[in-house]
Amino acid sequence: MDDTTSGAVNWLLSSAEPAVRMLARRDLRAQDTARDGDVLADPKVRALLSGQHEDSGFGVHPYREWTGAHWRLVSLVELGIPAPQTRALRAAAPSWTG
Repeated sequence: MDDTTSGAVNWLLSSAEPAVRMLARRDLRAQDTARDGDVLADPKVRALLSGQHEDSGFGVHPYREWTGAHWRLVSLVELGIPAPQTRALRAAAPSWTG
């Protein structure tokens, strides 16, 4: 790794965002992050999981752009949420039948 690349990787590894640090370790350093629970503390992850109802949905159609369960789950996968995460699993198979 050259100095520029090394500097960029170190900058990502020092991010305040747990998901950014985890993704840098996983994708740039090829480290095993399967049990990395820090990403659950990420404000973005907490926001994506907030507002979940008793039926496991989010009060809108699952495919409603940006606020439905589908879009939230896509974002959670992109952020590297560890599996299994109960709330995400419930959102993937809610009791919603609308």
